[in-house]
Amino acid sequence: MCGICVLGKILNNVNVNRLSEEGKIQLKRNKEIYEDHLNIVENQKNMFNRIKNNLKEYDCILILDFKENFRLNYEKIEIGFDHFNKRQVSCLGAAIIFNNGNEIITEYVSYFSDILNHDSLFSSDCLEKIFDE
Repeated sequence: MCGICVLGKILNNVNVNRLSEEGKIQLKRNKEIYEDHLNIVENQKNMFNRIKNNLKEYDCILILDFKENFRLNYEKIEIGFDHFNKRQVSCLGAAIIFNNGNEIITEYVSYFSDILNHDSLFSSDCLEKIFDE
């Protein structure tokens, strides 16, 4: 959940009677910002679904996102040395949405790397692999 959504949910629990007049004005402004944000989210979701549902054959939507770096072979209980000496990897996840004969299909691919800084070289290499496949 995004930060605006988290703060927006908190706004509904604020006791207005305890606020100064300036606080009430600020609360009203923040609620308007939150409502505008919700409208933008809904519009983006509707636009994405409209584009996705109207994909032509041979067209696709490609969504890429780096996941949080993580350690391999993680155990629930580890001694300090083992925990801090685990190999870390970066993961770039991809969702490929395409029209396959009037059926919208989503395929997921993950690419792992020892490079942890999420650089553009790794991203472009992954894109090349996706297009090659």
